[in-house]
Amino acid sequence: MKSIFDCNVNSQSFTKRELVLHYDVSKEVLGLGKFEALWKGHYILKHCVLKRAYILAEPNGTCLKDPINGLYLKNFHP
Repeated sequence: MKSIFDCNVNSQSFTKRELVLHYDVSKEVLGLGKFEALWKGHYILKHCVLKRAYILAEPNGTCLKDPINGLYLKNFHP
């Protein structure tokens, strides 16, 4: 089953200084408002910490405290 699932998954990789949006996991709880934003952003990728964990920075240069998994990121197109 795992090999069949893995064939259909598109792994997305990001490069340094790319603009991304971050998925807000805290909005997954019950009671999410219909028009509340699920994505936070835009952030700049500083560097890759582990295999798919990234350090993000705000546009003003302030880095986020914790690394973010690549599964919770998507490209931002201004």
